[in-house]
Amino acid sequence: MTSLYLQLQKVMAVLAASMILVACQSTGSGVTNVGSGNSAYSAQNAMQRTYHYQSNVYLDVAVPVFETGLAGPYDYKLQEAQREEGIWPQVRRLEANRFALDTKHALEKTGAFGSVHVTPDAQADKDLYVLGKIISSNTEILELNVKVMDARNKTWAEERFKFQVGAFFHNDPMNHGKNPYEPTFAAIASWVYDLLNKLSDSEKQEIERVSDLRFAKNYSPEAFSDYLVQTRSGTWQLAGFPAQNDPMYQRIQAVKAKEEQFIHTLQTNYETFYETSNEAYSTYHHETYPLAVQKRQAEQERRNSQFLSAGLAILAVAAGNQDTHLGNAVAAVAAVGALSNLKDAVDANRELHEVRDILDEAGSSLQVQISPQVIEFENEKIALQGSAQEQYQQLRQRLQEIYRLEQTPDQQL
Repeated sequence: MTSLYLQLQKVMAVLAASMILVACQSTGSGVTNVGSGNSAYSAQNAMQRTYHYQSNVYLDVAVPVFETGLAGPYDYKLQEAQREEGIWPQVRRLEANRFALDTKHALEKTGAFGSVHVTPDAQADKDLYVLGKIISSNTEILELNVKVMDARNKTWAEERFKFQVGAFFHNDPMNHGKNPYEPTFAAIASWVYDLLNKLSDSEKQEIERVSDLRFAKNYSPEAFSDYLVQTRSGTWQLAGFPAQNDPMYQRIQAVKAKEEQFIHTLQTNYETFYETSNEAYSTYHHETYPLAVQKRQAEQERRNSQFLSAGLAILAVAAGNQDTHLGNAVAAVAAVGALSNLKDAVDANRELHEVRDILDEAGSSLQVQISPQVIEFENEKIALQGSAQEQYQQLRQRLQEIYRLEQTPDQQL
């Protein structure tokens, strides 16, 4: 009997300790885990931070539209997994554009950069690139992976940012019209700012020159290739720099100004897209936040019930092996408890599927409202998704044709 009591105590102790750990993991509504737990980039610190940039060198920044993290067109297994997670492609593509704009706005608030532009992809010629990928976004929890690279193809750092929207955010009238994810982007800007401050002015100037020469090399490789050296690792290094009054360099600068004008004008289109989708996206957040919380809690309850059911089943086997009346009684009680918790797990799983159905319905209705926007740009109709990137490529191709035509000497007939 003593042996049975010891076994009971051990099993119950393990169950109790594990349940405490599970309970600890399931709490924390409104808790922010930013930058892999680095408190320097917590949402609260980032939102309250003031910036004093002590340099005369301002790097121009590209924030390409974020990677969506969506499954490919033929990756049916991942598509089904993402559907089960409540991920809707149209919502995710909308967020890829919005999150790039949110990052741009946060970086501009630091006052530490030159131009900060959202670009269709990372092919734009800039000094610095802030590249984002959506890992998870369900109106309660946002998780992003962010990498910073410069024109030398040198990676500064890569970080994971995770933020949990507070339980009472949407109930506070003071938050009306506010972006629930704003602290995440403030944290990203704070992180990039600190990375920037690790560089000397001479290194920043080198980055600017490499950026200029890579653009020039793209248009006239025969004239500018010798100024750059690419290492085995793929990074670019300066081997020289043309004189400022070099006619070919000046012509390249004029072409670059045309491309910059296009990118600058494109910002209005992105901002219009952001504003147009703002009301629908805010409604989506407000309406689906409780469902996202309910979904997370249902998943946690299912895990808890499954764990307790397994523990009680082990206890039932251990007690049943004891040839005593007490052992049989304990085994019977444990077995009933295991069946009861297994039923709870099944019920929680059923409830979880019901919540997913509601989320699917909400996502489908939003999908109609946030279809890709068709906008006017220089008398041409383009869509932000796909067409903006295509038009940018067409522009570069046309500029190259113009440059080559100017390079061709006039022929006397």
